[in-house]
Amino acid sequence: MKVLQSKQIRNSLLVIAVLLFLYRIGNHIIVPGIDESKIVNNESLNMLSLLTGASLGTMSLFALGVSPYITSSIVVELLSNDVIGKLSEWKKEGGVGRIKLNRVIKYLSIILSLLQGYSLAYSFDKNYGIVENGGFLQYLYIAVVLTAGMCILMWIGNHISEKNMGNGISMIILVGILYQLPSMFIRSFSYFTSVLEDGSRLYANGILMFVLYCFLFLFIIFAVIYIESAERRIPIQYSSKLASGSNLTFIPLKLNTSGVLPVIFASAFIQTPLTIIGLVNSKLYQTLSLYLSFTHPLGLIIYALFILFFGFFYTEMQISPKKLADELSKNGGFIPSIRSGKETVKYITNILYETTSVGLFCLLVLAWLPYLLAMILNVPQDIALGGTSAILIVGITLEIVNSLITQVQETKYKQWF
Repeated sequence: MKVLQSKQIRNSLLVIAVLLFLYRIGNHIIVPGIDESKIVNNESLNMLSLLTGASLGTMSLFALGVSPYITSSIVVELLSNDVIGKLSEWKKEGGVGRIKLNRVIKYLSIILSLLQGYSLAYSFDKNYGIVENGGFLQYLYIAVVLTAGMCILMWIGNHISEKNMGNGISMIILVGILYQLPSMFIRSFSYFTSVLEDGSRLYANGILMFVLYCFLFLFIIFAVIYIESAERRIPIQYSSKLASGSNLTFIPLKLNTSGVLPVIFASAFIQTPLTIIGLVNSKLYQTLSLYLSFTHPLGLIIYALFILFFGFFYTEMQISPKKLADELSKNGGFIPSIRSGKETVKYITNILYETTSVGLFCLLVLAWLPYLLAMILNVPQDIALGGTSAILIVGITLEIVNSLITQVQETKYKQWF
């Protein structure tokens, strides 16, 4: 039994590795009808690609990445919170309702992919002339191919999630980041060590700046590990154990319940419209990018507001103080010195929002830190993205490790029965 269970875990990991390898292969397959020699490397496209696991700059099969799926998930979740009655009903139906909501998310993802794919082909052709024999039918053909690529990514992500080793969509984003991480460090090294004609930058000073840049990246990694591991424990006592004098149990509330999702969504919500505008209207893009850039105070403020919004939104979705209070009451549990009912709900709500506020503030500082330094040192924006990369790498990796530990523990538990 032990060998069988271990083999099942190994087989799951092997399947995940093969699927992620196929994803990387798809990123090197150029969409038919594209003149590869005219593809332009765009900094804003590199940033959006890093955050969505895409290859926008190369117009590959997976150029759209998981961005349409992420956007659709956000829209459906927002609309299912008592905005559209039918979606709200499905959300309350449990597992059956979740299947229906997932179906809506997939359909909406396909629609968004067609729209984004067509606009991407049209704008790329008008700006760079990369489409051979450009026209409505050719643009539509490219949009359909890109949509098919996005559907393959959805299938890969969902198939990985079924293995219970972590979220498949997050893994796709992680692989996209890890693949581009070496080039990001190479670009940063080249930038810091390059000597300007006027001699305003010295090679030796550049080496020192690059070392400090690497230390900052490592600091963010360790800080995110600490934030993701920290939790606030609410003491719980059960009336059935009072006489026996048993120790208190706890309800653990993570310092950052929403994980790295606020960073992903906030970055995508800012960069996606900015990128589309840049492809359609270069003059308007230059104006907006100046103010919405993460290296501008206004851009950082908007970035922070999105992080806070999505952080509190997903915390409220995942944890319901009223449900926790009801479960405690049903099982004869209570919080010492707190009355059951409304006072318990109020107490848990206050604790939840206190911990969430602290966690999001720490996450916000880590997300801001590289960009603040970029503003001070005047470095390129794609180099400053290293902070976001570190947050996503650590957050997603911890999620995968925790899922793997859970699988191993379940395997050990089954061996006893």
